[in-house]
Amino acid sequence: APKYKKTGVVFFQRPSVRAAELSFAAGAVFALAFVGAKSSKTLLAVGLVSDEDEAAVVLYDYESDHEIVSCKLPEVDVVDFQGELAVSNDGSFFGIADGWHLFVWDCMECEPVLQRRVQPCGVAFSLDSDIVTTATNGLPVPGTVFLSFEVPSGKPACDHAMHQKHVNEDFGSHCPMLYTKCGFIVYLSRKVVLINADGELVFSVEPFKSQKKPFKWSAPVLALADLPEHPRSFSGCARLCEAYTTVIQPVVHEEEPAVIGSTEAAEIVAQQEACFMETNFDATVKSGEAKQFHVCTLNRCTKELRDLLCNGPQLKLVRDALGDRNWLLPGGSLVFVEKEWLPPPLLP
Repeated sequence: APKYKKTGVVFFQRPSVRAAELSFAAGAVFALAFVGAKSSKTLLAVGLVSDEDEAAVVLYDYESDHEIVSCKLPEVDVVDFQGELAVSNDGSFFGIADGWHLFVWDCMECEPVLQRRVQPCGVAFSLDSDIVTTATNGLPVPGTVFLSFEVPSGKPACDHAMHQKHVNEDFGSHCPMLYTKCGFIVYLSRKVVLINADGELVFSVEPFKSQKKPFKWSAPVLALADLPEHPRSFSGCARLCEAYTTVIQPVVHEEEPAVIGSTEAAEIVAQQEACFMETNFDATVKSGEAKQFHVCTLNRCTKELRDLLCNGPQLKLVRDALGDRNWLLPGGSLVFVEKEWLPPPLLP
């Protein structure tokens, strides 16, 4: 049976105007997205699913109150996973993440320009409308990985700050996201995260921290009003962006960098070792108080290195504390811990 009820109603309201009801007979609404400010068209993209579980996106002009175009999406599955919808700022493309694939279509031609099977959750277009970003599981590493693709070529946007960006937070059943003048905002599980243009995580807040139980009948939604151009009108956002902008201050050095040769470097290390030995000359090894030890495997153990380990002053206190060459196993391995710390395979 279809997952959705036989209704496709959107309530639309402007300031100081009564709410209007938009009815779509083609199916139930699964997602909504406004066309960005860069487009001169007053368009609303409405994702619909029919009784036969067939998906479509309708571009609706809410100024003239009529439908512009309807795109059927036969390859999109929004029944098993409620799809997420986004429209580019210039109104040229719309994208859908249905849990299995990331799709991008040309709005006017209703032709697909990008399809990637990345098990996506969430979709957003950059402010310039040339990049589309989605999220996927960071397996085998816990967390979320963001993937970005060029539009319309579909090539991975390798140089983009959000491509292959990893955050430790996992996303829930929905992962709304959007690009803003302040950076990339995304809802992960119960937190809202802001990532700046350099890919740095600026802050993470938990707006519903007081709500102990997760949302049961609804999904989180992110939205941001278009900011006016007058600087006083969006001074709050400007201050936020300014506060977290990466600042690179050039430093000019009058002197040339020092060049240390191998001979001089060896002398410096020898002096450091001598100081270390002098400082620890009267030190004692407290047997039985070790908390952890390390197993080191040397692919190339020279005669000089083995001689330092067996006879050098660096480990003399340890060798003396172990006593009677107990640090040398029959097979030639060197063990500088008490025998009770050794696993059975290493015991002589």
